[in-house]
Amino acid sequence: MKGRFYIRPLLFFALIGGFLACTEQKGVEAGNPDLTDTKVRTVTSDSTEVYYATIEDEDTLSIEQISVSADGQTSETLETVTTSYTQSESTLTYSAAFTNHKTIEVSVTIDDETDTVTTGSLTLNGETNSATFDFEPTLNRCRRATDHAARQLLEAGVDRLVGCFPHKTCSNIGDGLADVINLSEEFGGPADTSMTNVIAMVDDGSLIANETNLTTCLAALGEITCADFVGVFDPALVPPDFSQIHTLVPAESCSEVF
Repeated sequence: MKGRFYIRPLLFFALIGGFLACTEQKGVEAGNPDLTDTKVRTVTSDSTEVYYATIEDEDTLSIEQISVSADGQTSETLETVTTSYTQSESTLTYSAAFTNHKTIEVSVTIDDETDTVTTGSLTLNGETNSATFDFEPTLNRCRRATDHAARQLLEAGVDRLVGCFPHKTCSNIGDGLADVINLSEEFGGPADTSMTNVIAMVDDGSLIANETNLTTCLAALGEITCADFVGVFDPALVPPDFSQIHTLVPAESCSEVF
């Protein structure tokens, strides 16, 4: 009886230790940044395939497979699959197989302070693909948590463009749109100045937004549809031409933000 008394506690703790050791090897390691509800976008080298990976919880992520036409004008979601992933600090690794016989293996390292992918690799059907990668910190694609009026306006426009043309990234659309000099006036800002300058003016206090009008404008920008971009923005052009985007800003909702 004595032997049994001492063996049972030892066996119990051994089983608990084994269980903890196994669970630490799956999903997110202890101490890693929480990336739940974030997205990693992978765009193949020929820009005809996009893979959106959304982290659902500490064990699983969903991957949306999107096909993009050769001219970049249309896109179609082919399939969404759920799979497991591993996270070691800020490096995510995952793989998936799709019914159209495409298989992917992705590894990305994310800088969670700047919300960017610092390194990434894609293996497509067993071959290395020189893909591009983009990290989206929210499910709103390109909108960040900020109370900066000019940044909110810029990111709202970027968000709609990337939402309609998923092979584009938040960073390359954002950089281009920030340099356009005919957007500011649509929001009641100075004419012939870039959104980059408007951001600086808000920073130094020389331009102040009306918060009520800002809220109204942001809601209106969110209602811009993909059909609205026809004849206004050609996603196939390199570099992109944003000169006509200002025509989509609804004057009745946005002309008095500043």
